[in-house]
Amino acid sequence: MPHEPSQAATTPQEEDVDGAPGQEAPKDVGAVELAPHSLWYHEEALPQTRLSTIVRRLPALVGTALKLAWKASPADTAATIGLNVIVGLLGAVGLLATTGALDALLTGGPAPDRLRAAMPALIGVAAALTARSLLQSAAAWTQSRLKPRVDRLAERRLFELTTAVALRAMDDADFYDAMQRARSRGARGAALVVDAGVGLITSAAGIAAAAGTLAVLHPVLLPLLLVSVLPAGWATAHSARMQYQVIYKLSTSMRRQWILSDLMADRRPAPEIRAFGMRDFLLKQYDDVARLSENAHVDLARRQALARFAGEVANGVVAVLVYAALGVLLMAGAVPLAIAGGTILAIRMGRSSLSALVGAANDVYDEGLYFSDYLDFCKEAEHRTSQHRLDLPAPEFAGVELHEVSFTYPGAERAALRDISLKIGKGEVIA
Repeated sequence: MPHEPSQAATTPQEEDVDGAPGQEAPKDVGAVELAPHSLWYHEEALPQTRLSTIVRRLPALVGTALKLAWKASPADTAATIGLNVIVGLLGAVGLLATTGALDALLTGGPAPDRLRAAMPALIGVAAALTARSLLQSAAAWTQSRLKPRVDRLAERRLFELTTAVALRAMDDADFYDAMQRARSRGARGAALVVDAGVGLITSAAGIAAAAGTLAVLHPVLLPLLLVSVLPAGWATAHSARMQYQVIYKLSTSMRRQWILSDLMADRRPAPEIRAFGMRDFLLKQYDDVARLSENAHVDLARRQALARFAGEVANGVVAVLVYAALGVLLMAGAVPLAIAGGTILAIRMGRSSLSALVGAANDVYDEGLYFSDYLDFCKEAEHRTSQHRLDLPAPEFAGVELHEVSFTYPGAERAALRDISLKIGKGEVIA
């Protein structure tokens, strides 16, 4: 296990023993406690995860993930993106056809004549919706094929590096924590960023279609539509940032919790735990780290709920203003009734696409944080691999001989091995 100097136990304090004040208490392992701050990363070690920073990083994150997806399967990547873009554009076709049908149905004249006039537009609506549904199914199929291939490629790259880094890197607590973050969620974040990136492209196509239609019907509604989703977008992004910070700060304590769980539920250490009376000590250590994680997540849930509530309230108020503006335009005669009906559909489509865009951006933001951990770890591992690789001896070597060799774990105060001399001949096994 890597050396972790920050997780050392506290020193027992002097207390009364058997009524005799001033005597040092016996070292009861069950009473030893971890310093609470030792389970948290220092605040200054947190990454800069402000919304403006993530917005600037979105293109690079999505681009890197899509390059990985293209390497995993060019055909599935191209099909997924192309089909989703067409799906978004078909929404505009259906919207324009619906507006034409409403215009024909709401004009004067006998009902049969109006129905015959609206029939081409109604057929266009049906065709657009049918094509959209079929292409959505095809896009979902290609996207589901792409995800496991990206997962495999990202994880394979991780293991290529973890098996090539110098052994001393595994004894570096910071490097080990970074590896665990990259392995636990960072590698899986690649495929999730790909999915979110495709969602961004699809939503952008839908927004372009809705915005173009809405601008033709009445341009003043376009900025109101954009403003209406900003509060909810802030709330979701702020919620994701809070969650990432908690997980990042708890990564050390989570690793200790896993170690304690393995010790208490594994056959190999079971005899020593019983022989040395370590049960109470291990349970106390587990309680400390588990309670810290529990309290952090409960507090996170409270803060996320408040952020979401504030965002939904503000979003509802702005939505009311958007529809009120449409009502004023209708009453003033600025738009005819048929166009007003098409405008309502355009607003709903635009809000849906904008909400999807915010959700996709939030997913890229959320998963991109973990994917960034993966990319940062890969970069660091590549550096440690190239810096510490040594050439193996020639096959005809006679043996290996060590003279007074010492070894110290990174960060340790004392050497684990000191002045070791050893000679190993070719073909000889020394345990």
